[in-house]
Amino acid sequence: MAQPVSKNWAVLFWHRPRLLLPRKAVFYVHMVLGLSIGLLATIICLTGSLIVYKPEIESLILGPVSHLVPPADSRTVSLQLAYDAVRQARPDCKIVQAYLHAEPDLAWSFDLNCKPRGRVVVYIDKYRGNITGEDRFQGKWTQWIYDLHVRLLSGATGETINGIGALLLVVLASTGLVVWWPGVKHWRSAFRFESRARWRRKNYDLHRLTGFFASLLLMFVAVTGAYFAFPKTYEAIIAWAARKPSVLLAPRTQGGAQPGRARPGLSLDAIYATAVQGLPVGETTLFTFPQQKDAPYSVRRMLPGDRRRTGDNLVYIDQYSGQVIRVNYHRELAWPIRFTRDFYPLHFGTFFGNFTRILWIIIGLAPATLYVTGLLLWWNRSIRPALRRRGRRREMSMATDAAIAEPVSP
Repeated sequence: MAQPVSKNWAVLFWHRPRLLLPRKAVFYVHMVLGLSIGLLATIICLTGSLIVYKPEIESLILGPVSHLVPPADSRTVSLQLAYDAVRQARPDCKIVQAYLHAEPDLAWSFDLNCKPRGRVVVYIDKYRGNITGEDRFQGKWTQWIYDLHVRLLSGATGETINGIGALLLVVLASTGLVVWWPGVKHWRSAFRFESRARWRRKNYDLHRLTGFFASLLLMFVAVTGAYFAFPKTYEAIIAWAARKPSVLLAPRTQGGAQPGRARPGLSLDAIYATAVQGLPVGETTLFTFPQQKDAPYSVRRMLPGDRRRTGDNLVYIDQYSGQVIRVNYHRELAWPIRFTRDFYPLHFGTFFGNFTRILWIIIGLAPATLYVTGLLLWWNRSIRPALRRRGRRREMSMATDAAIAEPVSP
């Protein structure tokens, strides 16, 4: 005797999800979205996997330009001397920031804005004070991949399309999980891969298993990635939910000296020493120079447990007085501000070091697998039967035409 079907949607979905009409609607939403944004998601995620180790790849390519042989006396030159050498070599460019790599075999690198050539990085031997070379980012293949990932090579418009695609990927992955669920009695079959089955069954199993294991992390990466396209919207939502500010802007300074230079007698080494006194723990990674009259110097320092490759903690120094304006010790900031600041390391997978970076590379390959297997599923489900029906109709039509044209014997 057949058991009565429950009218409770939750119970029915738990036991017999295929009987639910909304589940069929979710399936078609999943299929249409997959066909619509599958290629975009594949491009974005594949390029994302390629740039997880972008700084390290670029450093390896540069070779002796970025790598040094430390002398017996590993004392570094002064920051002011290095700054002056870069400024003399590139007087037409604005020095934006300096990466003070602590690794003994890595040179310091100064990030420059050289219009119209764009970004140029000048490397300097931190032990001897001589410039070892430079790296131009305009036309560089790693930068091309990065621009494709972030802006689809289309500037602000591409960035917006990218953000919308990321949010649609969240819908695609979540509907995939709904379609994946076979019911509590058959949950083991949802994890089975029929290695001896025909290729269509193998393709179905590969799509289903890849989708299940990758969906949650893909949604995580997509949600954090959409932040960069819609930062103001994210920040407003977080501030509304927390009833607290979600953004902490850099402090402003007072004075009228030429921007980017301290008052006479105040060297960059003195500014750096003051920053270290303001935050005496950690390792200095980044020194940023003011680009406006009211902007401060900032020194970024890394502490154990920080999620960014360059650290999460900042010290701001007045460019005129040389005094500490503010110390942003990340762990002491309000949680909405920490949450907003953490979108970058969360999206690029730097929060657990190499483990998450490698995991992010693997996850970035999943959409390509899902897109190809999904296309094959759609072909076998919709296109192939339609082609067969058309072929049968054509054969019947030809047979009918032949019968009509055949002369009747007297």
